[in-house]
Amino acid sequence: MFPQRRPLASTIRSAESSQHRSDRHRHHSRRRDASREKRKVELIDLDDIFTERNPVKIAFKTWQLDDVGASLKKKFPEGAQEIPEDAEVQFFSDNKRLEGDDIPKDSHPLFYRVLREGDDGSFRVVWRGNSVKLRRPEREAIAREATMGKSVGSLREIVANLLRDTNKSKEALVQNSNQIVIETEGGLVQRLLEGNSWEVRKAMAWLCRYLIISMKPVDSYFVLQGFNEQYICHKPCLNRRGYADTLKLKTWLKNEVLATVYSDNKARRRHINFEDIKLTYNGKPVTRASHIRPGATIGFEVPRSIEDKFVRAESWLVPTSETCIVCGDEKRVSEMPNRKRITAACNHDATTCKACVGLWIASSLERITWDRLKCPECPQLLKFENVRAFASREIFDKYDMLATKALLTGIPEFMWCLNPGCESGQIHPTGCSKARCYGCKRNICIRHNVPWHRGETCDEYDKRTRKQRKNDEASEKHIKEMSKPCPGCKRNINKYIGCDHVTCKFLISLKSLNIPRIPN
Repeated sequence: MFPQRRPLASTIRSAESSQHRSDRHRHHSRRRDASREKRKVELIDLDDIFTERNPVKIAFKTWQLDDVGASLKKKFPEGAQEIPEDAEVQFFSDNKRLEGDDIPKDSHPLFYRVLREGDDGSFRVVWRGNSVKLRRPEREAIAREATMGKSVGSLREIVANLLRDTNKSKEALVQNSNQIVIETEGGLVQRLLEGNSWEVRKAMAWLCRYLIISMKPVDSYFVLQGFNEQYICHKPCLNRRGYADTLKLKTWLKNEVLATVYSDNKARRRHINFEDIKLTYNGKPVTRASHIRPGATIGFEVPRSIEDKFVRAESWLVPTSETCIVCGDEKRVSEMPNRKRITAACNHDATTCKACVGLWIASSLERITWDRLKCPECPQLLKFENVRAFASREIFDKYDMLATKALLTGIPEFMWCLNPGCESGQIHPTGCSKARCYGCKRNICIRHNVPWHRGETCDEYDKRTRKQRKNDEASEKHIKEMSKPCPGCKRNINKYIGCDHVTCKFLISLKSLNIPRIPN
């Protein structure tokens, strides 16, 4: 006997019902699993170089910082790495401290810092000198000065003076504050603070709180000076003979300064060639053959485009300390004319910022000729390099074009193209009659300064135009004989009817426009 079959419709409904129950069960199962799933986050101690706490991964059920902090304390319950129960654990993401109790879902890894009771999170100074000592009270005083906003250069001076005072028998070792090396440690960035104008506490943007201070011998550094600032190079940039190695100095300047002053922790390499960096010593260009001993101050210059980008990138580190007398704004030293001179011939310190000098050049170029531009603060004339240093690209291109045209026009063999739509010109050999413009490819008669007379030699052109020139000369002679100059506008006039009174139409038009007449 075969089993009795169910109707087809009921079989289908039963299958649908079974499938629905199965899907609903899996959905609830996934939802329950998601609620129970533990999330993982990697925790990195910002001060691990001192605490020796290795990164740890913690799994937890909620996105609450309190839970993460509690779990972290359990990971380091004792020993030198201990995180006490009463310690404050601060969490950071994207260079910022996390406020509140929620963790951003895309934060991976997560940085933290442990502050024990009584620790306010301010700078701590670590001394790593061997020949001289820096005691704890002096280190705490240096930390306070750094927190108050001292510049790197000022902090170097403070450290040097403290070392001399506390090491009387060895004070001869501290001859110059530039011997002092200051670097950050811990946080997201470990780096030397090279710029003397940089504000030390701005290093906290890298989440750094440790200042490592040491001292180099007096013959172990170079001072690189540019943008009105000094950058101290404590790297060994010497050749075999003990003089400055030009290539090493340029490499240090490019990689350690020009490309790494951003507020975030990403070094941004620029397209800078070594040829773009010009070094000078005692006013002369530095070459590989230059004999420059350590401790010297070497000037440097880079192209305007690189300088502008660097000054903008560095601005967060440099406080305002100057006031422009034109715009009245507070400026940084790098925003004022280099070496505090607008021109090399100026005998005064510049008090006008670079931007205002550029605007001054633009307005002056509309009123006077290109070669009469002057310093906005004294009568000294601006030279080509001064205009290039301050003017915008558009204004400098205009100035460069005017200067180039003036220079070329002074060359006897030079001739501009006669085609109105062509701005080219070229030097033509003496004695040449016919020339071809390299710009528009049109032919020119150099002898007569006219477009080339096609089908005629220069002699034939002379013969053809001689009669016309004679007629023109005769007409001019006749006009002079039959006319007199107007007393007002000096134009030739001729009386042919009426009285002897003359009214100048040019003066009438000036009066109608209320324009004063310029006296003769």
